[in-house]
Amino acid sequence: MNTLFINTDAFSALNIYDHPHHGKAIAFVNDLFSQTVKLYTSHAVVTHVAEKIRRKQGYPKMLQFINLIQTGGFSVLYEDEVVFERASKRLLENKTVAKMRLVDAIVVEHMMMWGVKDVFTFRQEFKKCNVITWPK
Repeated sequence: MNTLFINTDAFSALNIYDHPHHGKAIAFVNDLFSQTVKLYTSHAVVTHVAEKIRRKQGYPKMLQFINLIQTGGFSVLYEDEVVFERASKRLLENKTVAKMRLVDAIVVEHMMMWGVKDVFTFRQEFKKCNVITWPK
């Protein structure tokens, strides 16, 4: 894998210690350190996770997360009208993505636009979107 999109639940699992996937997320990231992988995420993902961390662990932990995003070599993609429209259409017209969240549909659209095939997520809905989910 050369590129990897980091989704909301992966960031949450890495940063919230009582998250049910915390251990699995840490182990996966430790394996990533031996590889050269370009990391992507989106503005919607960062905003969603930062607020979740603030609610569960406080403002200082949220600031640590934002600092990680700024200094960790992530390419943060921004949602424009085209991404939003495609994500909305994916939800409204495609029954195979039932129960997918808007933020997840935005991630899938970014992945398609940027040619990223791999996503770090624990959400099962991604398996129906023609992407490769990690960890295995």
